[in-house]
Amino acid sequence: ETFVFHGNSAWGTLALACATHPKLSHKTSGLILNCSAWLSENFGVDVTKSLFTLIKNAKDPVMIKPVIETLVQFPKEDIPDWLVQEIQWIVIGDGLKERLEKIIHRWQVFKKDAHALREFFINGLDRFKQENKPVLILGGKYDTVTPPNVIHEMASKLDAEATFFDTGHVPHIQAYEKFNKSVEQFLWKL
Repeated sequence: ETFVFHGNSAWGTLALACATHPKLSHKTSGLILNCSAWLSENFGVDVTKSLFTLIKNAKDPVMIKPVIETLVQFPKEDIPDWLVQEIQWIVIGDGLKERLEKIIHRWQVFKKDAHALREFFINGLDRFKQENKPVLILGGKYDTVTPPNVIHEMASKLDAEATFFDTGHVPHIQAYEKFNKSVEQFLWKL
């Protein structure tokens, strides 16, 4: 019995943790990282700016929750109320710059935790590379959360190649047929 762990976005950290865990690594036959890389020093700020770019472009207050759900991969009930209120204010009211600065400040508080996750992710990549097991790295060409340069950096750390789709942060939804074909081809090679 072997495992292939897969993670999208922040869940890539969990997949990597499982794949390199001492009790599971000997049963791990591969790893799939989809738009996953905690390599940016400014992760919290980058995510916030990406989020607001998407929301400003949505131009419809009804689209707020689905955009947040898609971007941050949280179920609707797990999206913090303060974030929804701030976004609704931006879409409906004035004061975009002031509100954006306030939210970026809140995300900067998150940066301390993001830094620890970044270190954990980088160490996990190093451990996985030492195990010399296959990895499939997937990304979206237009992803503003985990941009292509970050995906390339991660692929470089693993001596692997990255596959990109004509999508944003969720290629498994936006290009699911091509995405599934890539995953299937990877799995058949194991």
